[in-house]
Amino acid sequence: KLHQIDFVNLDNNKVEIVKGESNINLYGLTVPYSCYKYLFDNQETTSIDINFLEEKLGKVDREQFNILLAHTPFYFDEYEKWGADLTLCGHVHGGIVRLPLVGGLLSPDRKFFPKYDLGEYIKNKSTMIVSKGLGGSKVLIRVNCKPEIVNIKLKNIN
Repeated sequence: KLHQIDFVNLDNNKVEIVKGESNINLYGLTVPYSCYKYLFDNQETTSIDINFLEEKLGKVDREQFNILLAHTPFYFDEYEKWGADLTLCGHVHGGIVRLPLVGGLLSPDRKFFPKYDLGEYIKNKSTMIVSKGLGGSKVLIRVNCKPEIVNIKLKNIN
């Protein structure tokens, strides 16, 4: 059905969004399954670094605003180095179980208290927003962690 409508598949691709005098580069990174180490015990895994990002997405124009859609937040340091001004992620589902004053308990890669579980993170001039999302991982329960849709409003502050 997607082929019957007008859409852009951002599979390691970019689209430029233009409104008036402003433009935004929107990139979609397809994170290979081999980056998820917990899925491939005893097999070689891929690591995301700036070379990987430039190979898949190209170099960014740092004079423009660049948004990166990437499923996993675990590579935020690399996304920032590559030049993403704003990165939108999910994958961790808010930690599946949220503990008051502590945060998310578990990430899909079976690690307790993930560094990036939910919300806004800032490094230098780069921001990452991690959503709890609507779905689930292999564990479909959520405790104190309702599904969400995030609404982000971008403003031109020139």
